[in-house]
Amino acid sequence: MISKIKKNYLWFIVLKILIVPTYDFIWKNIINIHGRLLNFLWFYKKKKIFYNLDQRKPIYKLENVEELKNLSSKILRACDKNFLKKVEEEIKTPTYVNINESNNGEDKYFAQMFDRLDEDTKNEIIKFASSDLMISTASNYLKVFPILSKIALTYHIPRNYEKQRGAMMFHKDEFGYKSMDIFIAINDIDSETGPLRTVTTKFDSLGPFARIYDEDKSMIRGNRGKIKNEVINKKKINEISIEGKSGTAILIDSFKCYHSGGHCKSKPRILLRILYATIDNLSLPPIDIMNKTTDSFLNTNMNYKEDKFKRFFFNKRSIFFTNKKLSKFLYQFMRIFCFKF
Repeated sequence: MISKIKKNYLWFIVLKILIVPTYDFIWKNIINIHGRLLNFLWFYKKKKIFYNLDQRKPIYKLENVEELKNLSSKILRACDKNFLKKVEEEIKTPTYVNINESNNGEDKYFAQMFDRLDEDTKNEIIKFASSDLMISTASNYLKVFPILSKIALTYHIPRNYEKQRGAMMFHKDEFGYKSMDIFIAINDIDSETGPLRTVTTKFDSLGPFARIYDEDKSMIRGNRGKIKNEVINKKKINEISIEGKSGTAILIDSFKCYHSGGHCKSKPRILLRILYATIDNLSLPPIDIMNKTTDSFLNTNMNYKEDKFKRFFFNKRSIFFTNKKLSKFLYQFMRIFCFKF
């Protein structure tokens, strides 16, 4: 009975008119009140240069941006042949400890590289992530001041191409209500290189309150809940790919929009992801873990620690969300009430 109600178009109308606007108001003005106030102060200081990500269809492709091309070139120089050879050897060495079973054993197809970079390259990435332009872009979209949640530099290689799995399949990131990511192609990416692909659907305006009902029901962690290509092709209105030269990028709300990537056919890819989040998001790491990423940068840029905006951006955590129980409750609330299409 409940399942039928959640697939009824009238339920979509109820969510759109009543439940989602109410949740959005509470999320911005109660749960994230500190970030909301900082958002007003930030833009009061006339920091109005940003990429305008659409609230209803939050996907924006960036091409031929000099800053992105320069950053990608610096990262490519750091990831030379010897560097990448060691990473590939690690990927091809079977391991069975990864909680993501789709990236385990003989099926392992990517590895994280950010922690292996030299300090200068890491600092260049963090400097870009914390630039006024990117913070303003995230703050304008979220309508609350953002927190740096994740920096991931990944190397994906062609492996068991016939076995599409994990993030190769379409999915929404199940971490909360709202986010903003920038994904940057570090090397040239084409159809052979497992490009990031993202789609728009008729019900994107509901964000996590809308889900495709025909999900992968397997018990394999990493595959469960993902959407196969043949299903997404029936549901999508439009598709955008990150295919392009080094420095091409996509801005996206990964909690709202279905996306996939890493299904490399014949060539590897290097992708940089920076995730901007809020205090309630499950993706927000403990401050001691994030400090390992940012301490070197902050120690050489002491003025950041004296800035209330940057202190919030790098260090803000909430005692109400420290153990993630409340975050999980809020996400389960969205799942229980979501429209199935």
